Amino acid sequence: MSRKRIENSAWREMIEEETRNVETFDGTVCVNVSGGHGSAVTWYRCIEFYGRDRVQPVFADTNSEHPDLYRFLDDCEKQFDQKLTRLNDGRNIWDVFDKTGMMRIARAGNACKASIELKQKPLARFYKESGADAIALGLGFLEAERMAAFRRKMEPVRVLFPLAVRPRFSECETHEEIKRIGLRPCTVYADGQPHNNCRKFGCILAGVNQWAADVTANADGFDYSAKREGVFFDKTGFAICRNQTRGTVNPYPLAQLREDVNAGKTFRDDWKSQCVCMEPQPALFSADACFG
Repeated sequence: MSRKRIENSAWREMIEEETRNVETFDGTVCVNVSGGHGSAVTWYRCIEFYGRDRVQPVFADTNSEHPDLYRFLDDCEKQFDQKLTRLNDGRNIWDVFDKTGMMRIARAGNACKASIELKQKPLARFYKESGADAIALGLGFLEAERMAAFRRKMEPVRVLFPLAVRPRFSECETHEEIKRIGLRPCTVYADGQPHNNCRKFGCILAGVNQWAADVTANADGFDYSAKREGVFFDKTGFAICRNQTRGTVNPYPLAQLREDVNAGKTFRDDWKSQCVCMEPQPALFSADACFG
């Protein structure tokens, strides 16, 4: 058997196992709703599979979200006839950066400090206090390795992946499913962006190309982040982006990036991001510490 066939077989086994986990589950489930299409379909499917009485949807607000995200969540509540619990301590991502003096945590895979404080910790507390028997996450059937990583990380917490159950959708098909359910899609996807998280001010794990695009595509958010980053840079010497030239790596402040874009410098037209805002960070938190 070829290596490709072995890998394909292992992938199929993993997906079938995830399907059985979803289909045989008989408890209450906490659905982590991020504001994107995948988590919305996950919420919808949990209601279909288990009924509203067994489903507890929750959204952790960073106060740094695209305004249309809140419209989308409101629409989900109406369409699904279920209230969404919204966690919010009043801070935005830059408030966290300023208070802690850090943006990324290298020992946790370069994770965003704000996502840990404003998303992961509040969601972990909510799950513990909710008494739910499992957590449902919106990973698609092509993300079997990430599913396995989540399952290992979060043991003994039970994790469900409803998007692994037939009919299984590609990312494009998930967008179409949103329309079929009767929801108006999030505007950020129509703009060509890959996710709907922290789009008000920009994701600090996005690449320089996305930030360059945001100079015009999200001018108000870019200007806000450039201003807050300027204060942060003066205190710490760290910037979101880096400039790599002639073998050296230097901070590349947003204010300078904006000047370069306005002066005509061009960047690749892509939206690459390392965003892992909804993922647990293994170097920082054990399942026992977060969910025990």
